[in-house]
Amino acid sequence: MERIDNLDEDSKQYKFAMRWLNHRADDEMRKMNKEILKEGGVFDKFSGDDHRMSLEEAHKMDKVFREGAAKFTGEAIPGYSEEDFNSMFKAYDSLSEGAGFTKEDVMVGIGAMNKFRDNRITEKEEDMFYPAAEEYYYDYIDDLKEDSKGRKMWMDFVENGPTKEQREWISAQWKEHDKDSNGALNRHEWRNMMKAGHKMEVEYLGEEEASDFSPGQNEFFWVMANSVKNGGWNNWGRHREGVSKADYFRLMRILRADYKDILEDEEDSDDEEGDDELMLL
Repeated sequence: MERIDNLDEDSKQYKFAMRWLNHRADDEMRKMNKEILKEGGVFDKFSGDDHRMSLEEAHKMDKVFREGAAKFTGEAIPGYSEEDFNSMFKAYDSLSEGAGFTKEDVMVGIGAMNKFRDNRITEKEEDMFYPAAEEYYYDYIDDLKEDSKGRKMWMDFVENGPTKEQREWISAQWKEHDKDSNGALNRHEWRNMMKAGHKMEVEYLGEEEASDFSPGQNEFFWVMANSVKNGGWNNWGRHREGVSKADYFRLMRILRADYKDILEDEEDSDDEEGDDELMLL
């Protein structure tokens, strides 16, 4: 990510990187990797008779690849520092026995990079679920007192994520309410779990501090939760009706990002109001 962040935002390289990060360049990447790894392809031409890429061969391939990319984009492609290049080589080299790395090692590396990318919450997801975060914040959290137990608990979630106890409770509830044991909660199962969550909320916070969303709002939250699986992170995962535990934990990560944006906007708004008051003095 640091390498991407250092690119000019107007460059083709940066725009391609952003498309890849947001799953809009998957077909192009597959075609490029196919050309590199096919029989007699780029990898075979540089890896020699043993079909294991040495550090020297990797440097040569990288140089040719960057030169070709520069001609295609019309932009100079920056090389890696010697330290970074050696670190990457060691990582690939460690994937199998023997000196150098193989095509299979490269495929494992590609899979690992995709996993790292898929774990990242995208701007598209933050934008898509922002209305749900706004609904929850402005119709509930914003009305709580700053020193209330409910607001403190929510702030801890935003800053640190769910606690170990909360994660264990969610897993236990999932197991209890997933009546058909298919790994996902359908609408009826979801509503029952939310009712169990609200009951615990009332017991812990009391009636006055517990949330009180309308049936329409609860339906909206269900619709949003049920759409998490359609993100690019889950291209090859399950897309059947229902919310999986993976969907739910990802939703919490997305909402945490949105809540942080809301809090920043609130803070900026308070600062502006303070400036306006000073101007009137």
